[in-house]
Amino acid sequence: ANGASVATSGVANIPAATHLAYGVTKLSTYIAEDSYELAASASSVAKVLRMAAWYGDCSTPTQTAEKTTHPVYFRTVDGLVAGAHITVKFTYANTAANPTLNVSSTGAKPIYVGSRAAGSGDWNAGDVKEFVYDGTNWVMTAVDTKVTLSTTDIGEGSTLAANTLYGVYE
Repeated sequence: ANGASVATSGVANIPAATHLAYGVTKLSTYIAEDSYELAASASSVAKVLRMAAWYGDCSTPTQTAEKTTHPVYFRTVDGLVAGAHITVKFTYANTAANPTLNVSSTGAKPIYVGSRAAGSGDWNAGDVKEFVYDGTNWVMTAVDTKVTLSTTDIGEGSTLAANTLYGVYE
């Protein structure tokens, strides 16, 4: 600034202040011309932000029902809406009956595993769990299942194809 000039190819040196003023004027013109598109796309951007998958750690003690997490950059533009995704790494296992999840102070919402309320033992210390908000509850989307079979269940001498069942076999 202060009288400095900007060299441009094929044009005489232009004072920096004039060059800056030209850029600001051009930017203002673009913004005015595109204000409708910007306003329309703001709604789309808000939807994308709230549908993004977020990650947070939860170090709430095992017996405390309200589990909390504060993912970096988590935003709710119009409040918490159905379809929001969160992945949470739990420092501690859960022993609380009917635990809730409070993501970035949006309010404690019940945690569900399928169609039932979550409870003691639904995750262990160090587990990473994924949730989707259904408009009322945080629903765990990936659930570990334990299958225990004995020879009575599958028959003595029977064979199982590889990758048919996952779990603990006795």
